[in-house]
Amino acid sequence: MDGRKVDIELVQTFPPLPDPNTIYLKVTTIQKMHLDLTEPRENSMTFESLQDLNVVLLADEAHHINASTRKKGKFYNSHIQAL
Repeated sequence: MDGRKVDIELVQTFPPLPDPNTIYLKVTTIQKMHLDLTEPRENSMTFESLQDLNVVLLADEAHHINASTRKKGKFYNSHIQAL
């Protein structure tokens, strides 16, 4: 890219100090990503771990991203926004 070598690395979590010459790729389902973000566990992706990173989200079933779920009269919204 622009004369520079760019590596692509598959990851489960994004590094706190990403290499500018590396594209970090996490492959997962929308459901798994939503669970990881809303029910944080050790060594999993969290909203805090993503807040300072430039992230692009590609989704095959994007209608799941902004869906609200009605349960017992309350709405639960995802914090992820589709472009």
